[in-house]
Amino acid sequence: MKYILATLLKMKKIYLTTLLILSLYFVVGGISNILIDEMFERAQQLPEKPVGDASSSKFRNIEEMNASLEYDKMTAAYPTYLILGDTLSYIVNLICFGIFGSIIRVLILLQQRNRSLEKIKVYSLVVLSAMIGLITIIVSQLIPEFKYESSNQKMYYSLALVGGIYSNEFFAWLKFKVKQIFSTESET
Repeated sequence: MKYILATLLKMKKIYLTTLLILSLYFVVGGISNILIDEMFERAQQLPEKPVGDASSSKFRNIEEMNASLEYDKMTAAYPTYLILGDTLSYIVNLICFGIFGSIIRVLILLQQRNRSLEKIKVYSLVVLSAMIGLITIIVSQLIPEFKYESSNQKMYYSLALVGGIYSNEFFAWLKFKVKQIFSTESET
């Protein structure tokens, strides 16, 4: 029996380590994508001064050329952006932000409550947090406070990460908000 428990504990550690590495990879990719998008936005606001590079590509200005070079570097490190496309890559990133949040939650639980890894429901917590990452877009469109503020990726990623960390509290809050929305609609 002790051997089975020790094996299960090892499996949990391997599972969490693997998820940590994978989710961190996609989280960093998502953050770099946001930064590159901001570089392109800043380049669009600057005056047009056409520039070319060694591959004979023409750019609006030097900032746009730099942003394009950074994008090429990012897609070399994160080929999923080219393979999956923008939308699917974005959804995968949201899921990974949720998973990363759940791993942070596990570490917080281990630290604060002096719990052992054996007592934490790791598998369900990670799946729940991944689902939170997935439904982030839906939640942000349904809840009035986020409808206009969440037009950029930063808000969605932040909501997925925080939702992953506080998954149980997130669903309690979501339940309260849905009841609040339906009660105001029934009154009108």
